[in-house]
Amino acid sequence: CNLSSKKIYNIGMSSHYLLTCASNLKNAMKKYRPLQYVIIETPRIRFYDEDLSQLLIHNVPKVGVKERGTLRLFLRKNPYLYIIWTQVKKFFPDKNQTHNQFTENNPELLSQVFQRMHDTVSKSGAKLIIAYHPPVSLNQDGTLKIESNPEVVKQFSELCTENGIYFLDMSERFLTEYEKDFTLPYGFFNTSVAKGHMNKDGHRMFAEEIYKLMQRIEGK
Repeated sequence: CNLSSKKIYNIGMSSHYLLTCASNLKNAMKKYRPLQYVIIETPRIRFYDEDLSQLLIHNVPKVGVKERGTLRLFLRKNPYLYIIWTQVKKFFPDKNQTHNQFTENNPELLSQVFQRMHDTVSKSGAKLIIAYHPPVSLNQDGTLKIESNPEVVKQFSELCTENGIYFLDMSERFLTEYEKDFTLPYGFFNTSVAKGHMNKDGHRMFAEEIYKLMQRIEGK
């Protein structure tokens, strides 16, 4: 790591969102045995009650690494069709995105999930950090918009604190960076503006804010 002398293992995988990571956390701790920090990044902080309940009874579906015979694999092998498909999807409302943006989590269920995650990590003496990098978009006047509900973020942050978890919200850093020199955290030269995966600037901002949080935790 260029920011510190700490050794970092990145075991992040595509489609492994927060609840999947929470489900796999015990095995990950057993395998890698981190002693200082466990960092879970997430673009989503709102979850259906059913999904939280299923996690608590250890019934989270495994994310498949093979997609043979599926529409998604077919489209990925045909880049022009994939582009058309992604454009068509934009015309239809995403119920998951709407749900995540405008309603708060069930506090009892999410607190139970957080408590279990904290207990799993703390057994090794490590500290758990959940880092939220919200989706963004551009307003008509060219300013940057954070696509998240402040009340949902507030509730999520408070539940993290109550359960001994450190919470990092990248919203302010994204806004500051954009206001300074129009730098966006997502998107590439061949994608829609501010959409897609986190780019090199997004990763830089993310790493710097994580390091700042670690320094605050360690009292430096």
